[in-house]
Amino acid sequence: MSLIAAGCRPNVLKVFEEIKDSNELNNCIFIVDQDTWIINGIPQKYTHNRILTTSGYSIENDVYIDSKIEDIIDTHKNINEYKSHLEKYITWFTLAISRNSSLKITPFKFFESENNINNFTSLNNGEIFNNQLHQDLINNYHYKLRGKNLLSFGAWFLNDMSTSGYFNTQSWMIQTPISIDNGHIQNLFNKVGELCPS
Repeated sequence: MSLIAAGCRPNVLKVFEEIKDSNELNNCIFIVDQDTWIINGIPQKYTHNRILTTSGYSIENDVYIDSKIEDIIDTHKNINEYKSHLEKYITWFTLAISRNSSLKITPFKFFESENNINNFTSLNNGEIFNNQLHQDLINNYHYKLRGKNLLSFGAWFLNDMSTSGYFNTQSWMIQTPISIDNGHIQNLFNKVGELCPS
């Protein structure tokens, strides 16, 4: 088996589109992050047994869940304080999804000042807040909040709300697939194994 990194999801899907009607398709497996599909649904044309997706928004969500980041937070910090901060952050994310605007505001940037928090969570004139989406994200943030944001949020909080420290996302990304033999990432590996010829 050969592994080829194609970059972002559009690049992977472009390759799929190019070979989907050829015999080469049976020799390929396409692995992509769900991204906003997890909120809006997977387009029918990409519902295919050769396309595998992460369980959550991205691989970082699967790492967050499999590594039990919140158990670490509960051990070292106040989990209720964490979730209170997270709910504010999810308010911004709800607006960003509704507006189709950038999802790359880091926790450090968001919580840098009260002014930033207010600016990122204020409604525009005439704008209606999507309460249904917000509640869905509150209930399912492990899966539906952008994974890079979520994993960074966990590290930021554990590091006393600093941009760096003992806890870091890179080590979680490296260690989780190695050290945890069950969970979402292992399930993804298992699906790959089922599609590979014996």
